[in-house]
Amino acid sequence: MIPVDFETLREAVERPDVHSRDILFAGLASAKAAWRDRAAAGLLKFAGKETPDHRSLTRQFGSDIDAIFTPAMDELRALIDVPKSPAWDQFAASIPMTFDSWHDGLGYDLAALARMPKLEQDVIRQWLHTRLEDRLRDIDMRDLEAAAALEQTELLTTVADHPNQTVRLRAKELLHDEGDVAAELCSTLSNSRSEDVVLRALDLVPLHATAEVRKALIARVRKVDRTFINSAMVLLEVFGDVKDVWSERPFLFEVQEGGAQGPLMADLLARIEKE
Repeated sequence: MIPVDFETLREAVERPDVHSRDILFAGLASAKAAWRDRAAAGLLKFAGKETPDHRSLTRQFGSDIDAIFTPAMDELRALIDVPKSPAWDQFAASIPMTFDSWHDGLGYDLAALARMPKLEQDVIRQWLHTRLEDRLRDIDMRDLEAAAALEQTELLTTVADHPNQTVRLRAKELLHDEGDVAAELCSTLSNSRSEDVVLRALDLVPLHATAEVRKALIARVRKVDRTFINSAMVLLEVFGDVKDVWSERPFLFEVQEGGAQGPLMADLLARIEKE
């Protein structure tokens, strides 16, 4: 049923059956404004509450995909007698990105998402499809994690070819395809020009310490760019079995000062060489 398209909504309105309400409810987060408007109107019709006075309500869903988290949703629920679960409010409260949630790396409340009834989970599934399939929208990593929690494998597979390296890497990680993650790590470490992307990739190296990743990390270290210290520390810790990498920082700053062709670079790389 996910994602819900116009024909599916039309059928639910014109030929209602026991599944119509669920389809229309998910349609409140459909990709197109007219579809969301139609879904809200269809729910009112299905409940015998469709009147001209409610046009302003249905238009609110048409104008904003996030209307499902606004008072308009509460009003619609009351009219069609679909009360919200406590888990819905808990999940909705986790959506706004505050300074604290950004600083602490907090995602959506996935425990609340798991407790939602299927009717509510389906509208969140549709909401995630609409957000993640919109290539004009910046990808929110929390959406990827929620999609994984709802087992939206096909959606994550689609996002795994996103132009953004960080998005691709996170999607592949959530798909649990070790080979794809390692290959993406190698590409990022070897080729990325983005400091932020490389630093995020370094966090995954301990979990994917393959020979290919080691080679790519050495290539990154040889660049002696802004990520050098972090890259070299990960290289020593993961592939050199160094227990206290922080104590190596004075040495690494000397290596950095000497550059890629300096004598200390050879000393550094010799410490992670293994037979």
